Amino acid sequence: MKFDQFIVKHLKHAGQICARINGWHYSDYGRLAELTKYVDFSCDFDSNGNCKRYRDVVAGSNQGCCCCGCRNCTGYLKILPANLKLLNEYARLFDDKKYGYWREGTGCILPRSMRSGLCLTYNCTPNRYKLSAASQLFTILRNNKDTVVIDNVRYTHMHRIIDKLEPMLKKEQKQRYEETECS
Repeated sequence: MKFDQFIVKHLKHAGQICARINGWHYSDYGRLAELTKYVDFSCDFDSNGNCKRYRDVVAGSNQGCCCCGCRNCTGYLKILPANLKLLNEYARLFDDKKYGYWREGTGCILPRSMRSGLCLTYNCTPNRYKLSAASQLFTILRNNKDTVVIDNVRYTHMHRIIDKLEPMLKKEQKQRYEETECS
């Protein structure tokens, strides 16, 4: 999509452009977003890359799985970083004719560091991660807070939050892998 059209569309849908995303500098937000690679979202796609769960919910129609609204609201991004290089990349990748950033057979084409908090944390089975490191990560990505509490300890610096959460997420990932190997 052309840069100026993308910016107008984003701002028209109550979007903002600023240096902080959910209270964090965009580079820190991107580092935090990368931690979602350790989370198993239980996505289930057929051989054509279509979401089985979403298709079942919408009575046989597949409109882009949980990403079906991406095109209408510039990727669920309420806040875009005030960085011209990144804004150009968002605009270049956005397809306003069909599905936004979602591509059939591939899913979201945005790197995790550029995805919205909603896209990084949406889960078809919401109770699955109750009281886990993943749920703490989801809370941080969704909420605008300058202080995060993990295991009753307050953190205000992103590197300390990542240092605390990453080993917890890796441990949960390993436990899931071991559970599937045993069954």
